[in-house]
Amino acid sequence: MGCRLNIARKYSLLALLIFSQVAQADPWFTGPFFAEPGQTVPWGHVNAYIQTSHMESRSIYNQAWHQEAIPLSTSTQVSSQFMYGLSEKFDIQYTAYYVINQNEQIAYEHIGDTTIMLGYQALTTSENGPNLRITLQQTIPTGLYNNLPASYNGTNATGMGSNQTALGFNFEYLSELPDNHYLNTLLNIWYSHAGEVNIQGINAYGGTSLTRGRIAPGDSILLDISSELSLTQQWVAALEGVYIYQQASRFHGIVGDRTMDDPIPLAKQSHTGGLPGKHHRLFPNRHNIGNDTVGNGTLDQFTLTPAVEYNFSENYGVIAGVWFTVAGKNTPVFVTPMIMFNAYW
Repeated sequence: MGCRLNIARKYSLLALLIFSQVAQADPWFTGPFFAEPGQTVPWGHVNAYIQTSHMESRSIYNQAWHQEAIPLSTSTQVSSQFMYGLSEKFDIQYTAYYVINQNEQIAYEHIGDTTIMLGYQALTTSENGPNLRITLQQTIPTGLYNNLPASYNGTNATGMGSNQTALGFNFEYLSELPDNHYLNTLLNIWYSHAGEVNIQGINAYGGTSLTRGRIAPGDSILLDISSELSLTQQWVAALEGVYIYQQASRFHGIVGDRTMDDPIPLAKQSHTGGLPGKHHRLFPNRHNIGNDTVGNGTLDQFTLTPAVEYNFSENYGVIAGVWFTVAGKNTPVFVTPMIMFNAYW
């Protein structure tokens, strides 16, 4: 019995020693799903992400912040992102999307809108921060949005058709906690302006085959707060909260059998394009498509994304979690499992 206790003590001490060594090592983070980092990629290096998500929506938040049931719609999206360090102060980022939409047994797949971003290291106080990276993002309308065949029931809307310009302030701070744990906190503040779009026929904003006109999608503000807590050097718990506000769109033209020249206060969100930051999306809600309504009212959306990270090394990791709506107005209610791989070299 004494021999077994001695062996158990030896293994316990060995496990404690190994864990202490791991905990005392520098922390490894894959990064949250959406928040942009507060530091640029160093000159000559690459940071690459591949992310996939599967959204399911069975209801929407209406104008009164109440849920309304809708037919099931799904959207599977795969995005790839590459960041390259241009210098010690500047980096550049490219993100492309591939979208597979399904609604009432009808499916369609196509590329989505594309984003290009330039980052500038505005503030570096220390290795741990606080650090500030200012970013300028341009969305290029490469997805489908105009003259959509009605037979696809809106699933073929994979973009917004709008050239969007966004300015972001991305803060990051790394804190050392007791027992050799670390907390990495990111705060993103974004403002995005969406250019006007000429639309014709059934389109990503709604309408009928007779629709003709021009729409201003509405500017948006995005706040993203995320935290990553190192449990060991390899395992990390993460939580991310995002708030999005978007102005009501304005449409000028003919919807079907009538002329419109006012904001649409009650229309449902129908955007499928990217929002500012890393992999931010507004998933499609296709209620306006095929109806005599175009555009959306003022949008509010609160979401949370709890996740777990596993880091294979300092340069390679994976994060898995679930993104879901908490509250909102004129926006889908969705649950979205997600997984993202990260590599740095």
